[in-house]
Amino acid sequence: MGTYLWVEVDNLKRLEAKIVEGPYIHHCVAIHANVVPVLYEACKYIGIVPDLYDPIEEDVKAYLRGE
Repeated sequence: MGTYLWVEVDNLKRLEAKIVEGPYIHHCVAIHANVVPVLYEACKYIGIVPDLYDPIEEDVKAYLRGE
């Protein structure tokens, strides 16, 4: 039993550190769609602080403002 996934990432070391060292040791999710702005906005309303893998928070905020 288990789930396997093959992905191509820009920075494998950063991904390894995030998965292995935490803060969510070995728990992750991959979504093959551009839903980051929707999930980011949802976090605001349910009281969760989003932890983005890529440094794109300002881009997401600009997208939500319609920029």
